[in-house]
Amino acid sequence: MDLGDYTVDHIALVDDGQGGQVEDEVDLPVPDPVRIPAHLPMPKFCAFYYGGGGHFGYHGSPSSVAAGRYMLDRRTNAILFHGTDDYLLDVDDPSADPMTGPLYPIRQVLASAAQAATLGLANPIRRHYLMDRCAYHQPGLRVAHSFDLGSVGFAQPADQDTVNESPNQKARRLARDEVLRWLAFSLRPAPVLAITRDPDPPHEILLNWPTHGLLGYRLLGGESPNAWSPATDWANGTGLPFQHQAPAGSRGFFRLAYRPQEMPVSAPEHAGFFRIYDDFDL
Repeated sequence: MDLGDYTVDHIALVDDGQGGQVEDEVDLPVPDPVRIPAHLPMPKFCAFYYGGGGHFGYHGSPSSVAAGRYMLDRRTNAILFHGTDDYLLDVDDPSADPMTGPLYPIRQVLASAAQAATLGLANPIRRHYLMDRCAYHQPGLRVAHSFDLGSVGFAQPADQDTVNESPNQKARRLARDEVLRWLAFSLRPAPVLAITRDPDPPHEILLNWPTHGLLGYRLLGGESPNAWSPATDWANGTGLPFQHQAPAGSRGFFRLAYRPQEMPVSAPEHAGFFRIYDDFDL
């Protein structure tokens, strides 16, 4: 759908004429943007980079005071990634404890969550990852604004989670893996729960479902379709079918919950890499 030329205002690093760089407001043309017609539904999942969190204004500003709107478009899910050395995050001193600065993206997430809670809606921003550095990285190196550029590349498998993988390379790899999990969750058909009864005594109920290696699953049971409780713990899929046996004589209802597997933020190889909001002076 051609709506003509479009411009985007953003803050960029530009040459200061003395061999350095300064922040400046830049107005860039975006020729013939493709916008989603109003009568069509939003995609189930969108992956945006940088200013894309506001869809570049294609669907209205996510912080339109006039419209009383502070959330991203509530018809989709959003995941945000930022580095502590991203100038859009605007951290004054990444070595300070806690980190200080305008912290614009964090404030947008908090505002979105507050409005969603007020309206009784789910926050469209489902995850926000703030990526920094590990102890084994060289001092002063942190995840920067352009960690996702193709020029950053990926470290070789043997170099991953070592000093030979830069913070930007690590961020690009982990962000890609997280997006793939959410794509699998958003776009794949829902898994079908098959319920059969073992023909041999003691005639246990057999529950089977397919799994995907990027998703996690949990079986729920209940005496009515309006009251559910966990029948199993969350378990990561492997790509192979999973089977659960219910005791003989079991009665009731069963359903299957599934979600993207969790980002391994607490894994030892990622120690110090992921920051939380408590690390910032908000």
